[in-house]
Amino acid sequence: MCSIPSTSSSSLNVGILGHVDSGKTTLTRRIAEMGSTSAFDAASGIRKNTLDLGFSTMTSSSGRRLALIDCPGHSGLIRAVLAASTVFDMAIVVIDAIAGIQPQTAEHLFLVSKFCPSRLIIVLSKCDLAAEKNEKIIEETKRKIRKGLKAMHVDSEAPIVEMSLIDGVFKTEMLETLKSAIESRVFEPRRDAEGPLLIAIDHCFSVKGQGTVLTGTVLRGVLRLNSEIELSSLSERRRIKTLESWKQRVDDVASGERAAFLVSPSFDERRFSRCLSGAPGTLKSTKSVLATVDPIPFFRKSIASKSRCHVAVAFETLMAECVFLRDADTKFEQLDGLLAPCQITTSSGPIGTIEGAFGKSGKFRVTFHEKIDGLVKEKEEISLSMKKYHGDNRLVSYIPDL
Repeated sequence: MCSIPSTSSSSLNVGILGHVDSGKTTLTRRIAEMGSTSAFDAASGIRKNTLDLGFSTMTSSSGRRLALIDCPGHSGLIRAVLAASTVFDMAIVVIDAIAGIQPQTAEHLFLVSKFCPSRLIIVLSKCDLAAEKNEKIIEETKRKIRKGLKAMHVDSEAPIVEMSLIDGVFKTEMLETLKSAIESRVFEPRRDAEGPLLIAIDHCFSVKGQGTVLTGTVLRGVLRLNSEIELSSLSERRRIKTLESWKQRVDDVASGERAAFLVSPSFDERRFSRCLSGAPGTLKSTKSVLATVDPIPFFRKSIASKSRCHVAVAFETLMAECVFLRDADTKFEQLDGLLAPCQITTSSGPIGTIEGAFGKSGKFRVTFHEKIDGLVKEKEEISLSMKKYHGDNRLVSYIPDL
């Protein structure tokens, strides 16, 4: 037995993201050196679309182990992606060269902007098909991608690697270019190895003749052989009989690393659901939480105080009543809701005025101070906010499509 096998320093967790059918799993197959839990669409059957989080691994040029997390691209599985994104150190976003940024691409890029905005690599897939249609498509898509990254406050200079992933058009030179881009984003992550054990358990399955196996990523502390763990979804404790990391037997697994462990006594896997677990007594239930929140700039509706919202914490999504507060010296001032500012601006200042509303649609006429060049959208970014009155005459704002 040994401690977790490492190549050089801590492993990095890399999310593989993108719209459904963009080529995420095909890319993962190309770069992975070893498959693990639910890797390469193990649960997708004949659908050919990833339905679960898939884990595999590769080694960077400098010898750093990378845990690849292949995330589903279907809109109905966004909660699984949201849960996985909390462990991302880096992200590879796969974008169809012809379709460009699609709805789930935008959602995934938003998660990247929150968890690893400066550690991003874009893979432009299906470049062979794009080139067959029009050689200018690829450059136009790349231009739009960089514009989108800037709007989402993600590194707009992130590497964009052109690839064709299917047999017959795939070239090893493409893979080497991608590996170089990955190496340029490798860094030494900060891990908490001293705190009490906390692990995000993502899969549970039975091994005939042995018992129940759990897999997950250690978020804090160290997972040790023969130690006791409290499974929050069962409210029960289990002892770790065997412990592995990437199919090697180990004595302990440190924070940030993947782990697979056999527990005793065993239990029916159908009783278990994904959850955070940890050292006995570490996780406690609560009825209220005080947290800092920021509005999503692309969300166009107002959120009233005391409204009920979905709150996602790791693998759990709960209904909660939200009360918005503002710091007022030593106390908090309760607000009516979470509101955004209302204005028409460019990077150079105001360009127009809002005149008035008509009808129940909430539309407004906008008068520009001077004639605007038809190509202005290509020359400078315009942020347009419009006002809308609700039935109770409260004034809120939203950002419409331009």
